[in-house]
Amino acid sequence: MTYFINAWLERPQPYLQVIHRDSGRVCVDFPAPVLEELCRNGDICPGDLRTSTASATKEVVRHLFHMATLNGCRVARFSAAHKYSGQSAGA
Repeated sequence: MTYFINAWLERPQPYLQVIHRDSGRVCVDFPAPVLEELCRNGDICPGDLRTSTASATKEVVRHLFHMATLNGCRVARFSAAHKYSGQSAGA
């Protein structure tokens, strides 16, 4: 699976989403207050999101899924059999 990161951290109401590239589905969505706290603590930094290799992007996405899970953010997951039809897996 491939993802892209849609983020703007340096604004009054920052946002950060991890989006599944093939389906366009938002897989991780950080609420602004949680994101502000993570940035203030150094858990997420704007510089971390500027990656130039696929392996670096994969590590950043993995870290974002981890941070989202630890902080109670909405995380959507796909099952292995999911065909990206726009329907959620198992729902």
